[in-house]
This record gives sequence, C-alpha cells and structure tokens, in this order.
Amino acid sequence: MKAGGASWWNWDAGSRPFFWNWPGVTLRLWARDGQPHYQVADLPTFRKPQQPPKTPEDRILVWKKLFSVRERLYIEPGEVTSLMHMFYVPKGSKDIRMVYNGTASGVNDCLFWPHFSLPTIQQASRALAEGYYQADMDIGEMFLNFILGKKLRPYSRVDVTHIRTTKADLQHFEPEPLTDIPDWEKERLRAWERWGRNWMGMIDSPGRSVQLIIVAKELVLGDRRREDNPFRWFVVILNLPATPRYRPAMPWVYKSRRDGLIANDCFLYVDDNKMTGPTALDCWRGASRFSSGLTHLGIQDAKRKRTSPTLNPGPWAGSVLHTEGGLHALSSAKQWSKAKELIKEAIELLDARDDGLLPHHRLLQIRGFLVYVSRSYPWMPPYLKGMHLTVEAWRPGRDKDGYKLKESELRERPHIVWDWSADRWMDLTEEEYAELTGKKVKPPELLRDCDRTWKR
Repeated sequence: MKAGGASWWNWDAGSRPFFWNWPGVTLRLWARDGQPHYQVADLPTFRKPQQPPKTPEDRILVWKKLFSVRERLYIEPGEVTSLMHMFYVPKGSKDIRMVYNGTASGVNDCLFWPHFSLPTIQQASRALAEGYYQADMDIGEMFLNFILGKKLRPYSRVDVTHIRTTKADLQHFEPEPLTDIPDWEKERLRAWERWGRNWMGMIDSPGRSVQLIIVAKELVLGDRRREDNPFRWFVVILNLPATPRYRPAMPWVYKSRRDGLIANDCFLYVDDNKMTGPTALDCWRGASRFSSGLTHLGIQDAKRKRTSPTLNPGPWAGSVLHTEGGLHALSSAKQWSKAKELIKEAIELLDARDDGLLPHHRLLQIRGFLVYVSRSYPWMPPYLKGMHLTVEAWRPGRDKDGYKLKESELRERPHIVWDWSADRWMDLTEEEYAELTGKKVKPPELLRDCDRTWKR
C-alpha cells in the first residue's frame, strides 16, 4: 500500500521498512515491529486534557501538520493508556513547527538510550582531497519511517479532539481543496489516537532511527571487493606525518582503491547524507546506488533534494567542505555572521555590567552556538575556555579564576561537603542549590583575556 501510493518524486502514502528485504531474523523483526525500548522505570498514566489551539488560524495550521501523518497512519487508531501533549511554535511568519512533549507526560523519564556519536567534517574530510566531488542527499521522514515499539504505542497517545477534519477545513487543503471528508477520517470514531512511529520528542527516537539507518548504510555499501561496486576499496592507508611515504595533500587515514584513489564513501548526519567520490561520475554512481539501496529496504530517499556532484557544495552538519584549489573547511556565511554578532554581544555584556555579574542563561545560549561553530575550526576551543569557566562560575567550590578547588583545599573548608555519588555539594538545600542556577554569574579574569582576543 505504501509503495503503491508513491509518486515519481515523493512517497505520498508514506513508507515503512520492507522488512522482508532486511537480512537476519533480528533485523527483520526490528524493521517490522520496531526495536525494543530500554525501560528504566514503570511507564506513566497521564490524562491531562490537551489544550486546543489558541485561534482558528492556528487550528488550521495544526490541522495541516497532523493531516498528513494521520492520513499515512503514522498516527493510528488503537489502544490508549497514557496521553502526551503537543504544542506548536512559530516557524517564520506564516508557519508553525509541531512539538510533541514526552517529558511532561513522564514517558521520557522511563526510557534510556545509550550515547551515540555522529560524523562531522573531520570524518568526511578523510574521503576527500583536492578535486574530489561531493553530492548531498536527504532521507525523507527520517524518524517517521521507522516503527515505534509495540509496548510504547499505548503511551504515545495524541488527543485529536480539536483538530479532526471538518467540512470547514476542506477549503484549506493544498494543493487542491478537498470536496468531502476523507473516508479514513469518517471511520475513526475515537478522538484519542496514538503514534505508531518514532515521534519527535521521545528521548530514544533519535538513537533508534539512527541505529537502523546506519545498519541500512552498511547493507547498501555492499561487498567492498566487487569491482562493479561504486564503494569498492582495497586497503586502508595510514598516511601519517613523519613516515617515509607521507603525502601532505592526502588524509592521514583513508580507504584506497586499487588505482590509488580515495574510495567513494558516504557520511550520514541523521537524515543528511554526504556522498564523496574522486570524479563526478564516481560520485553520481555512489549516490544512485545509495538511493536504490535505501528504496529496496523501504526507506525514503528524497530525490527532489539531491544535488549534483560538485567541488563546492553547500553546508553539511553545520560546516562546508570545498575541494577546489585544495581542501577547505569553512562555516556558512550565515553561521559566521551570527557567530560574530554573538561574540560582539558577549563583549558588550562584559563591558556594560554594572554589578559585576553577567546573565547566566544568555551566556549558555551564546556558548552553545560558538561550540557548534568551533566544530569547523579546531583552533577556536582554547579561546572559549573563559566562557566555559564563566558559565559554570555559579557552582560552589570554585576559585577566583573559576577552576575547581583541589581536594586539599576543600579539606580546609569543612562546611562544604562534596557528594561524589550525587555529583553535587551537600551543604546546600535543594532550594538553595536551584537558586544558584539561571541567575547571574561573576566572570573570572580569564574571560577578560578571551575578550581581548575576540576584539582582535
């Protein structure tokens, strides 16, 4: 049904993994029924009613967002045990972004997923050298493509009381207005429905979705020894500095083909895929194989978003890699402009402070974005040390420069007791401990040193 409803450029009826094409019993069960959830506590029963949209205009926007996921049975009828709330935030001037709140309902407190890493430009640069090509691809409906575990579906309830399809809504349907309420809407009599897919806002949705897409990637890459495989490679080269055969223009570690060129590769940053190759044709063949391989497994490839092989592609994972005239790692112009504005704001806050204190929450926001930018520029982190110390300056047991006091110094302060198991200072009550956060912090001298560097 899903594949039959697809058009040339889009999966109009939605998608789900074609589990019979996945190898092994375990992967087939995961693709068909979803991976098991790591549960660390009893699941909650939350029944607080969903608040309706604030205005009729907002209701139409929310209805449009939920219409497609309900039509595609991502939100489905079924047993319901606990409710989760949803709300919306502005997206531009005429659109909204839906947010599904798994924290307020208590679901997220009952689940766990281990830490996992995502590739950055440091990893992608291992498959690139001067003159190598790159193409960008996109996986459609990354989270919604994968199945939610059966045990969590009754606890992922959505209250659609206020956004059921009515005749007044039909004129707002795009691209062409509907003439009648869809049959599937008439058949759904209950106003409580539930998610059947990994929904955005559940704590383990990113990990579960990335886990399966990485497995799919390994399946698509295929046998590296086959000469007709675009992703073939012969040996891993360690091109290390100070070795006799060191070549500065090549990566330190890379997969080499028999002809000595760096092998095709692909790097997945959640749903954004970067394809690399020594020539435009190699890169295009790799993208074509990857696209058909994902489709064979029942995973959406958004072909309309694919770019042609180029030496100077757009941003990927927050950074830009250009190979014309050498290998250059950059940030986008928009990102760099915002970084300069935030540095300027931090300097102004430091110069304008009257009481010697800085707003803690705003510093957290500035630091977060600068850390994101520093992924493109490895020389930046040392200049953020003062910012790190300032953001953590509210914690007790710190010296005037913001560093933690040594254990020998803490012994001289018996009124401050550090509980290593709880990772906090135990001379404070919970109320006193909470009052220290979210207020203002006193900047250490190191931040002023960073300020002088920023001004230069």
